[in-house]
Amino acid sequence: MKNCWAIAALLVVAVFFGACSKSNSSPATITYAFKVTINGMLWNSNAIYANTAWSGNSDTTLFITGKDTISGKQITIGLKPYKGKTGTFILNDTSASSVYIDSNSTTLGMARYGQITLSAINSNNIQGTFNFTCYDSSKYTIGSFTVPGGF
Repeated sequence: MKNCWAIAALLVVAVFFGACSKSNSSPATITYAFKVTINGMLWNSNAIYANTAWSGNSDTTLFITGKDTISGKQITIGLKPYKGKTGTFILNDTSASSVYIDSNSTTLGMARYGQITLSAINSNNIQGTFNFTCYDSSKYTIGSFTVPGGF
């Protein structure tokens, strides 16, 4: 009987110390591929993609879209003319447009002015930053994107 109590006591001590041991694992971090601060509020997408379209007059437009698949809201940045080069591009009515669209495809904001910086365009990814102000005075600041897969 003494052996049973001794074994039970050892098991309790082992379970207690095992439960109190420090874990070496760290919490998972979430990396968003498209994020922007809209009027002071951070907005993240959980899906991102890029494509190009020929506009018919020999100009190509690069479209980068970040989408929140839960709410359906998305931001699409269109850069025209797209020449496949990195650099900083000014957003205005004629050179580029940025649109924030809700889940019903209703345009909520159209860029009046701002800029897009493409920092990497390769087979691994397309990376960049952006900021702009819309006609309704809403501000999209500290925007960034990384499109995996690139072109």
